[in-house]
Amino acid sequence: ATSLPNAITMPHDGEGAMIAAFTTLCQANAGTVPPAVYAQVPPNKTTGGNFTFRLPGDPTSWCSWAQGLAHHTAFGVNPGNGSLDGFFPLSDGPQWDAIYVRGLLTLYAYDHDASLYQLATNTAQRIQSNAQGSNGLFLKDWTGSSTVSGADPGELRTDASSLSVFAALATVPTP
Repeated sequence: ATSLPNAITMPHDGEGAMIAAFTTLCQANAGTVPPAVYAQVPPNKTTGGNFTFRLPGDPTSWCSWAQGLAHHTAFGVNPGNGSLDGFFPLSDGPQWDAIYVRGLLTLYAYDHDASLYQLATNTAQRIQSNAQGSNGLFLKDWTGSSTVSGADPGELRTDASSLSVFAALATVPTP
């Protein structure tokens, strides 16, 4: 996917953690999102130059923030000329991408959005097809490369990241 010009992209682990946090606030009925959170954010602009896609449908709802962030980051935005800013297929590195997938699954467990579950299962299939070595450990990048971004070869966290996606999938019901 192409990136929006002049946009700062948060790493996948940060986005995943935010999705999980917003979902937790939603589930806890933590009240409405304080207006100070979004008061300085410009209104959504979907035409012309300098697109902005910052506010969810209901900026006062933590649920809406979780869903808006998940869909924006997972699928990108479509201002009429193709998708921009979509994360999939994930490519930051297993140790960061796994946190993002687990954040999506936290939201899926709450709202049962099958599209989020599908992204997680597609990622798990990609891990199974590409990341497992002959020793049975998942020490490769999810592309199949033995070079993992941000990790030395053979680090246990690479294997643990991949396994954490499988474990998270096992905790949620299928659609």
